[in-house]
Amino acid sequence: MTAAFGWARLELAAGNIDEAILPLDDVPSTSRHYSTARATAILVLVHGRPSSEVTYEQLTRAAARLEQMADRVRHLMVGLEFQEIISNIMGSHQDFCTRMRLDGTEWAKVVEVDNVMSLSYSCLRQWITPSLLQVETNSSRAFYPHRMFEVGEVAIPDASADVGSRTVTMLGAVIAHAGAHFSEIHSCLDLLLYYLDRPFTLEPVDHPSFLDGRAGKIVSNGRVIGLLGELHPEVLEHWQIGVPAVALEVEIDRLLEEV
Repeated sequence: MTAAFGWARLELAAGNIDEAILPLDDVPSTSRHYSTARATAILVLVHGRPSSEVTYEQLTRAAARLEQMADRVRHLMVGLEFQEIISNIMGSHQDFCTRMRLDGTEWAKVVEVDNVMSLSYSCLRQWITPSLLQVETNSSRAFYPHRMFEVGEVAIPDASADVGSRTVTMLGAVIAHAGAHFSEIHSCLDLLLYYLDRPFTLEPVDHPSFLDGRAGKIVSNGRVIGLLGELHPEVLEHWQIGVPAVALEVEIDRLLEEV
C-alpha cells in the first residue's frame, strides 16, 4: 500500500494527473486503506489547482469517487447490522430543534425556507438524528434492538459561503433498545473509522440533546468531524420513544478533508 501512495505522489509531482490515479485505483476494496486511496484520488483530480485547469472529465470522475466513498460507509454500516433509512432533507423547526432541546442554542441554526406552504416543511435539517428518531417513533411495534442509519445531505448555515449555507454529506445512526448505552455506539464508531483508516479521539461535549457526561465530539487530526452520545430522556419523551437510545453523527465530507 505504501508503494501505491508513493507512486501516486511521484506522478503528481511530475504533473501526470491520470497516471497518479492509476495506483490509487488499484488498492483493493478489501484493504483498510481503500477509502484513503479513493479520497486521495479525489484530491488528486480537483484539489490544489486553479479551477480553469480542472477539466469536466476530472470533475465527473471525482464526483463518482465521492459517491463511492459514501457507498463504502453504507456498506460498512450494513455490515455492522444497521438498516439504511432514506428521509427528506426538509422538515420542521419543531422536529429539528424543539424536540431535540436545541431552541436558543448554537445548534438551533437552520436554513429556513421563505413562503412555505406548510410548517412541516419550513426548513432544511442541520443534522440527521431527528430524521432517524421520527422513524423510531413509528417503529415501536417492531422487535428490538433497532439499529438504523442514513447517509444523506444536511444544510449548515455558513455566512462565508456564497449562498449563506453549505450542503454536506453526513452519516447519522441511532440504536434503540432497553440496554442501549454509550459504549455500544462508541464501539460502532471505532469499527467504522478503523475500516475507513481514520484515527480519532473523543472529547467531552455539552450538548442539549444528550445526557450530561454521556456525549462526546469526534476529533480527527485536530478537527471535529462529528459527535455521539446517549440521547436525553426529554428528547425521547418528545418523540414518544419508550426505550433508551444512542446516536452518532459523522460528517463524511470532513473525512475526505482529513486525507
